[in-house]
Amino acid sequence: MPESEARTQAQSQPLSEGTLGDGSDFVIRRYTPADRESVLRLRGRHDESLWFADPDDPIHFVTFLLEVDGKPVASITGRATIEGFLMIDRSFGTPAARLDAIHALVDVGAAHAASLGVREIHMATDPKWRGWVRKLLRLRGAFNDNRHHVILSTVARGGN
Repeated sequence: MPESEARTQAQSQPLSEGTLGDGSDFVIRRYTPADRESVLRLRGRHDESLWFADPDDPIHFVTFLLEVDGKPVASITGRATIEGFLMIDRSFGTPAARLDAIHALVDVGAAHAASLGVREIHMATDPKWRGWVRKLLRLRGAFNDNRHHVILSTVARGGN
């Protein structure tokens, strides 16, 4: 059996099985390219206006499908991103000098992220700092994300 075929067969093996609250039996397994059409149909039943984490895009390193009766009813896709934690000495220089310092850091950080194959750097900001948020949004390549982000701690869930 060719290596790619063996990998696809291994990916289609159940990772978890169980029963949902409504009594439906489910299977969770890894996405394979053969699942593309069913995932696109799932997207249509979800909300096509929301961002689509295309499981075939190399930036997404894993997708899991939850199936009921062989039909995907949910999926989760892992995306390789970097979260940047910015610190600036508020007593340093003028606001313009502090912004220049941020620009210099972002330029180096973005180049490094790109060299790792990462396409996005996420930076959480305090909403009360609207002025700084507006300034950050003027950076080349920056865009606002109005989605609320839920941070899931694998450590709190019993991971390492």
